[in-house]
Amino acid sequence: MALELLKANRASEAQAVLNKHMHIHSKHPLLYFARGTYHHGVGDLAKAAEDFKLAETLEDSNIPGVRLPNPAEPGTTSFNLGAVLIMAGRFEESALAFKRCLKKEPSRTEAMRLLATAYTNMNKGKEAVEIAEQAMQLKMQQGIQDAELIRLLSDSWNQMAIDNHEQLGDAGLQDTVKYLRQAVAVDPNNEKPRKNLELLGLNKGVAMPENSTFGNQVIKV
Repeated sequence: MALELLKANRASEAQAVLNKHMHIHSKHPLLYFARGTYHHGVGDLAKAAEDFKLAETLEDSNIPGVRLPNPAEPGTTSFNLGAVLIMAGRFEESALAFKRCLKKEPSRTEAMRLLATAYTNMNKGKEAVEIAEQAMQLKMQQGIQDAELIRLLSDSWNQMAIDNHEQLGDAGLQDTVKYLRQAVAVDPNNEKPRKNLELLGLNKGVAMPENSTFGNQVIKV
């Protein structure tokens, strides 16, 4: 009932229902899921994350009679937890939550997209590219061209170039350039890798300067 009230934008009534039932069914994951949804709706991300985590733990505890928020999508609680955590800037925790979601729903492309987003914010471009490419392949199999996902894959290649340059400097410049050009090839309209190539003096076939300053000037994702 609380979820229906929340969907109808009747948050205060939903909260009253939740408070009443929490004392009776304290081990029911749906109550924590609903309360997490309520806290998310009012902008309390910390409490929302706490509730979704409790719901996830109870769902995985094999308690007899446990019901999921959406049986057709068994990773929903983990997904919601990851989404709240990424909004709160808790990227490492969000990545773990999305991984748990994908164990339950290996083809959930939105979880893949957000996992790749978390990876780019963790400066893990290689991992972001891998998961974004998996999501792209699934979308292509469905005949869907997802512009947002294309941009994310391009940004992931750009982040991979940044990571490579920060780790290896000019010694890894050949791979850095390769990753940036791949980012442009994926999404020609993405200005980030183009600007980074310009910083290297390579966007228009200009010879690379002896001492690159790319590492100091790089445009972050």
